[in-house]
Amino acid sequence: MPVIVEQTPDMAAGTARLKLPNAGNLDPATLETGISAQIDGVEKHLDPSRQGAAAWAAGERWFRADGVTREGAAIALDLGPSATWHLRPYQPYRIIFRDAAGHRLEDRMSWIALRLPSNPPPPAPEHPAMAPEPESAPEEDPLAAVAELEEIAPEYPVPPPLEEKKSRTLLFVLLALGLLLALAILFWLFRDDILGTDEAESPAIEESVTPPDSTTDGTVPQTPLAADQRIPLTLEAARTYLTEQKPEAAAAEEEARRFTEAGQDQAAFLLRKYAAQKGSAEAAYGMAQYYDPATHSAEASVVPAPDAEQAAVWYEAAAKGGKAEAMLRLGEMLKSSALDRPDGPEQSVFWLRKAAEAGNEKAKELLQ
Repeated sequence: MPVIVEQTPDMAAGTARLKLPNAGNLDPATLETGISAQIDGVEKHLDPSRQGAAAWAAGERWFRADGVTREGAAIALDLGPSATWHLRPYQPYRIIFRDAAGHRLEDRMSWIALRLPSNPPPPAPEHPAMAPEPESAPEEDPLAAVAELEEIAPEYPVPPPLEEKKSRTLLFVLLALGLLLALAILFWLFRDDILGTDEAESPAIEESVTPPDSTTDGTVPQTPLAADQRIPLTLEAARTYLTEQKPEAAAAEEEARRFTEAGQDQAAFLLRKYAAQKGSAEAAYGMAQYYDPATHSAEASVVPAPDAEQAAVWYEAAAKGGKAEAMLRLGEMLKSSALDRPDGPEQSVFWLRKAAEAGNEKAKELLQ
């Protein structure tokens, strides 16, 4: 009979009770628990003493649960937030029990939807039993997932959080204003030395010379740039444009659209990434669609494979920039099983409400 998982209303958020109906000779006093799952085709084991992706590691990991009691042939035990935070609802897991006498019992369980804390809990203290067994497979390189992205656009780092970016921009503006004020004061104090005081030594301007092709008042008419004067539709021209001209986000996104229409997808990707990192919500939304499994095209995209987590990063940047479509799509992804986030349902409602408040009709329907 499989392990029973439950959470009653009186339990704290993130706490679940497991019942093993037929525990055999397992000793509750020395009972240790291990949980494993198939992740990307590799069996990983839960280590509650770690946080984030590091909580799933190769090689068996063991930990002590709370409130272990025997009820006849059954054993009940409690798992706290440091363990349950890493378990996804409706997913199958392998659970193993062992005691100091060498008894061992293995079973399967299907996890349930729990009330979780709003913030990630601190890791559990490391237990002596947590020492890893000899690993059967090497740890995955955490940089492998972004290697392809850096190869396409190595000049620009992953965008900082929008709050940090705004603080940095405000600091630069204040420094620039202070420098301009200091220069204005110096000019006022030494204006006579700079401009000179003897008008007799200054040559008089007898007449003004009208430049060629000018109007009668001497001003040269301004004309918009012709289409053939815009940057060439090549990857190298796009790189030069970004590194030498350092355009504003809106200008870079406009060029990205022009390159996309011309079929220059790799250069468009580079321009759009730059614009997104400069704060363009529209460009961040476009970056997310490169990676979103729902919009990714294996034949046409410069990104070889969809990546839901990377798409969510860009959707969140666009959503924070006020893009209602990004709020909606981020809410949809968090609601589905596309993202491995324990607080997914909670965050999904948050972003769907934001989208609905921005007037998105589909978000309103999903909330109903």
